Amino acid sequence: MNTTQTSLWTTTSALLISTCLFVGAQEAEQPSDFMTALTTGETDVNLRLRIEGAEQDNGKDDATAATARLRLKYETAAWLNLSAGAEFEGTRAADNNGYNAAGVSGNTNKAVIADPASTEINQAYLKYEMDPASLVAGRQRIVRGNARYVGDVGWRQNQQTFDAINLEAAPLEGLNASYAYVDQVNRIFGSEATGAQKNFKGDIHLLDLTLEKAVTVGAYLYELDIDNAAVNASTTYGAYLAGDTHVMGDQKLAYRVEIAQQSDTGDNPMEYDALYAAGSLKMTCEADASLILGVELLGSDDGMASFQTPLATLHKFNGWADVFLTTPKSGLIDYYVGIDTPLPGGLKGQLFYHYFDADEGSDTLGSEIDALLAKPLNKNAKVVGKLAHYMEDDFGVETTRYSLQLDLMF
Repeated sequence: MNTTQTSLWTTTSALLISTCLFVGAQEAEQPSDFMTALTTGETDVNLRLRIEGAEQDNGKDDATAATARLRLKYETAAWLNLSAGAEFEGTRAADNNGYNAAGVSGNTNKAVIADPASTEINQAYLKYEMDPASLVAGRQRIVRGNARYVGDVGWRQNQQTFDAINLEAAPLEGLNASYAYVDQVNRIFGSEATGAQKNFKGDIHLLDLTLEKAVTVGAYLYELDIDNAAVNASTTYGAYLAGDTHVMGDQKLAYRVEIAQQSDTGDNPMEYDALYAAGSLKMTCEADASLILGVELLGSDDGMASFQTPLATLHKFNGWADVFLTTPKSGLIDYYVGIDTPLPGGLKGQLFYHYFDADEGSDTLGSEIDALLAKPLNKNAKVVGKLAHYMEDDFGVETTRYSLQLDLMF
């Protein structure tokens, strides 16, 4: 089945399901006619300008990418509870040869910065909403939980989106359920990429349940039967507990613990079972300064295969140098400590230290220091600077990444 047929099937199926589930629903505050709904929607404009550099001790030349990313989105008002949205996304580089855009374009003798030039329809969807449920069909942004398994990879210029039917419901107070069927994942490597680098195709099922009361309890089941990148095909199920409590007056302690199990599925050539476990503590004082401690295990099965999260916002985890976008076969244990604090002049600062170990064997993989400074200019503009330095031991090469970006949102 080709992409056009698949997308048509997805959209048509969703419309039929929404009609069966929600027929007859209409909210009084919605426009009374179709044309009014079509012309009184919301427009979002996002422009991001970024200079990013990368230096790696692997024989590659230093790289610099000066890129601009523009997103234009329009979503109609709801009519008979039905609305539609579309988003254009375009990325351009000042000098395509200044960096290796993940092999899609640029100079392969330079270090990789995964922001190739791209022009695409980032989102195009139909939405049906009737309290307490919503159904979205088409190309859309999906982020589940803390984005450890499913995310939009918001750090990169080209966003990850999903061709999917996505149902979300809150049938009881505090209880939220989400299920998505995905037949294509549109990855971050842009419109000029090909094959599995451009998109994952297959049958992907994402199920999440959360109960928010005094604490938050969540459970999930993700089946990624990926046809054109079978090495990433897996079934993962797990659960987490998160909450916070006040200690010593106005100080607040937030905590999160999680455990999951992953195994191969579909046509994955590897047979494996791997464990995931994570725990974190965040102490925040009345000045909004926080101390963060945590550990994350992505387990290994006898050093032959390891726990992988190919649909995640990976930049968010295991260091900003992006050394561990793919978990080593020996697995990964990430011990980290950090501070997140306001600074004079309206600045926000973050500083983290990571120590990386292998799950299987005795290797010490390396360590990393990450730093961030952010400054809101006004409600529509923000400047962010980041620096990451990875020091290798038994894995990878010494890597330094740095960036300065301006975000404009209207």
